[in-house]
Amino acid sequence: MTQQGSPIPTPKRHGISATEARQLSERVLQFSKAENARVNITSGIQGFTRSAANRVTTAGVQDDISVQITSAFGKRVATIETNRLDDTSLERAVRESESLARISPENPQYLPELGPQTYSALDGYYESTGNLSTESRAQAATLGIKAADAAKASVDWASDRASMLRDRNSALVNAVTDTVTSRPLVAIGIAAAVGYLLGRILRSTD
Repeated sequence: MTQQGSPIPTPKRHGISATEARQLSERVLQFSKAENARVNITSGIQGFTRSAANRVTTAGVQDDISVQITSAFGKRVATIETNRLDDTSLERAVRESESLARISPENPQYLPELGPQTYSALDGYYESTGNLSTESRAQAATLGIKAADAAKASVDWASDRASMLRDRNSALVNAVTDTVTSRPLVAIGIAAAVGYLLGRILRSTD
C-alpha cells in the first residue's frame, strides 16, 4: 500500500523519474523554515550476485529511495537522511535538521544555496540495466572471469619466458666466471683473440 503523499514510481521502472523527484523535493521544501535548505534524493536499484564453486550462492536486490535534507541558519548547517516518504516523516526530518543546525558550530566554508536553475532534459534510465536478473549478472560475471583467465594465461607465459631467459643468462655468466677462475691464461688468450678479430673487422669497414 502506498503511503499518503508518497510519490508513485512509474510502473516497470526502478526508482523515481525526474518529475517525481522534483515533486518530492517541493514537498520537503514546503516544510522548511530555515534560511537555506537543500534536498538531495538518491533513488535506484542495487543488485548483487555472489558465487562459489562455479555456482550462484547468494543473490538479491535492494530498491530504495533516500532523501537527504540540509538546513542552514547563517553558517550553522546540519543534515538528516530518511527513506520514509510520508508527509509526517518528511516534516519530522526537516524539523530535526533545523534543530541540529541551530546548535551546530558555524561552518566558515558554507556558501548559500543556489537560486532557481534551468537544466537540460536528461533521461539516463535504461530499462535493460534496471531489469537485470540474477542470470544476467551471472553471465556478465562469467565474461569478466573468462577475460581475466585469458589475461592470466598470457601473463604466466610471459613470466615463464622471462624466467627461462634469466636462467640462461645466469648459467652463461657462471660458466664464464668459472672459466676465468680456473683457467685465467686461456681466458686472457680468448679475450686477446676476440679483440684482434674486432680490430680487423673495424679496420675493414673504414
